[in-house]
Amino acid sequence: MECITDRQCIDGSNVCDFRHDCSDGSDEISCPLVCNFDDGMCGWTQAVSNNNEWLKKEGTPPPGLPSQDHSTSTHTGQYMYLLGDTDSQSSVLESPSYTQSSSACSFSLYYHARMGTASGSLAVYLTDANTQTLIWQSAILIENEWTPVIINTLPCSQDFQIKIYAHIDPSGGDSTYIAIDDVRFTSGCAYESVPSNCNGLSSCQSGHCYSASQTCNFEPDCCIDKTDESTCAGYIMCDFDNDFCGWKNVLSGHSYWDRHTPFTHGITEPFYDHTSYSNNGYFLHFDVSNGVPVGGKAVIGSFLLQPTYSCNMRFFYFATPAHVGSLNIYIITELGGAPPDVYQSIPHPQHSQWTLFEMSLHVNKPFQILIEGVAELQEGCLALDDISFTTGCDKYQGTLPVVTTPSMSTTSATTSTAARTTELTSTPTSWSTLSITRTRSTTTKPKSTIISTVATTLGEGEMATSADTVLYVGVSGAVILLVLIAIVTLAVYCSRRKQRRRFEAIRSPFSQSIMNQTYAYYDTDTVTDFALSDVDTSLFASDDTGMKMKDKNGVDNPLYEPMNAGKVHGGEKQASFA
Repeated sequence: MECITDRQCIDGSNVCDFRHDCSDGSDEISCPLVCNFDDGMCGWTQAVSNNNEWLKKEGTPPPGLPSQDHSTSTHTGQYMYLLGDTDSQSSVLESPSYTQSSSACSFSLYYHARMGTASGSLAVYLTDANTQTLIWQSAILIENEWTPVIINTLPCSQDFQIKIYAHIDPSGGDSTYIAIDDVRFTSGCAYESVPSNCNGLSSCQSGHCYSASQTCNFEPDCCIDKTDESTCAGYIMCDFDNDFCGWKNVLSGHSYWDRHTPFTHGITEPFYDHTSYSNNGYFLHFDVSNGVPVGGKAVIGSFLLQPTYSCNMRFFYFATPAHVGSLNIYIITELGGAPPDVYQSIPHPQHSQWTLFEMSLHVNKPFQILIEGVAELQEGCLALDDISFTTGCDKYQGTLPVVTTPSMSTTSATTSTAARTTELTSTPTSWSTLSITRTRSTTTKPKSTIISTVATTLGEGEMATSADTVLYVGVSGAVILLVLIAIVTLAVYCSRRKQRRRFEAIRSPFSQSIMNQTYAYYDTDTVTDFALSDVDTSLFASDDTGMKMKDKNGVDNPLYEPMNAGKVHGGEKQASFA
């Protein structure tokens, strides 16, 4: 092709590849990223076989249709619409052809509909030279407002078109319609040009670059030669096309994950298998519309894995409708003990499309992975496909240790430890609480609610988690109370002993007490006995007040100068000091 402005010639494979290879962008004129239909059809056409035609809103629309378009929100804006009538069948709007997309290309549109009592549907297909793949469909259309639809196209698509199928039940008549506006591809659809070097990234044979963590993850990143998916020896991978690959449902009497093929009616289930991008493969499916209550769970457990510090787990998930539920991931290193926290969570997937999830694993013991689906609506489904691990993740051939918990039973019982299964199995009978060893966590982890419901076989012995917890709390409370009583008792004893020692120190010897005139405490009997036995009472004065002790010669005794009189009343001896 020759560029318009500078007459530069480019290879035909570079035309309509979402990149401007001509400086003036003339290589992408016939296939723009965005079309709002205000300036024409932008290369979009109507399929020749249509029984009913897509029409373009110009000027005043027919009664009942949107008065404003989506892109400009004005009366002068334009859009495409399809009316229902007695001859209506499926009508198809086709995009231009594109030569190459990246592995992360998305397509979006807005629709406006009114069905009344009639039925209608809207579907989007990706077609190439060999296949036509349904990538989005809804048989329940939101009415009377412009509604967005965002769709992942198939990775690394070549020479393809997008086709929009609309169907309105003929019984609806002219009062029913489906309108389309603002069709567009994201800027991420362009496959990058070959760089001069990959700066530490892995290199495709074509010279393009990709992250090593994306190697062998069931999705090509080397769009030209698929180098990143060609040599996968040493990787643990499962596409579920043949079996569960060692993964097992671990809930007893609850919902479960089953292997399923794509649902061709495409209402609330995946429209294609992620591995093959077709209707031929299998994926894991948790149908929350099949009588599952809000909060209902399905849990699948992995095989055992060796300790690792350099390993990633990858998988693709699908949720429809949006907010149908959430996915939680747990890691367990032993059976029994404290409940584990959520290692990582995927709350409320936003779009009904296969989405890549990747997480790092840093676990210093042999471990097992649990993936829990939680229903938050009573319609739709959650789906998983193409679980893989990077190098550094290896299967473990041993068993997980079992932490036993005392039973509340008053009768003696024995448990056969040899019969215990030390990984979660597909036919469990009771739940054992699971403890977790985690050295790394990337998000805030809410406390798990799975612990009370997930089941695992433990031979003849059951771990009565709730009862044991009550017993543990009761015993712990009693021990703490006894310790507090002992501490208080000891404190009172020590206080009284200290007072007694102080009192004894005051009592003995009396001579020291009498010399210390600041002492406030003394023993009355000791003082009085001392006075009667050692003092000549004839030396006392005759009156009862102001008595002083004198020696025999009538001389004042300076030792007893401070002493006031001691009196005897009715045989009771008393003494006092000034």
